Amino acid sequence: MKNQAFTLIDLLVVILIVGVLAAIALPQYQAAVLKSRFSAMIPLMRSLKNAQERYYTEHGEYATSLLALDIQMPAYCEAWNGLPNMWFCGNEWYIDNVLSYKPVGYIHIAFCPGNPNQDSYRACEINAIASLSFYYDNQTNYTQYPERLGKITCQSEKPLGKKMCKTLLNN
Repeated sequence: MKNQAFTLIDLLVVILIVGVLAAIALPQYQAAVLKSRFSAMIPLMRSLKNAQERYYTEHGEYATSLLALDIQMPAYCEAWNGLPNMWFCGNEWYIDNVLSYKPVGYIHIAFCPGNPNQDSYRACEINAIASLSFYYDNQTNYTQYPERLGKITCQSEKPLGKKMCKTLLNN
């Protein structure tokens, strides 16, 4: 009569197959989670841009301070060093109203998940997976790239960031 039990080799083969499948699936899952977190900030950025456009309609210029806008920033967002135009949201996002120090109208955000150093926005900028810029519609002194007025641009040097930008700009 033949023994119907599993051998040690059978168990090792099954463990090896499960390990290979996990090694393939885990990075894809992590990338999907990052893409989701990346996309979750888009509505806030559009709201900020729309609030800037309303401010422009009322005052004839864009606000240099995000606090001047008629929008409530999420509770997890804090002004960086008390500056009203630079914000950290959690340990993932850095938001910059560039208009406050350049004559260029756009809101720039950098996605740097896990950034422990909120003492420096530059650390987030350097280590960002991707960066988005939301250009204002009526910026008359922005002649360098007139085709960007009212547009969203996405930049990244990292492979995952390039995929995220491609996904975002194709939707």
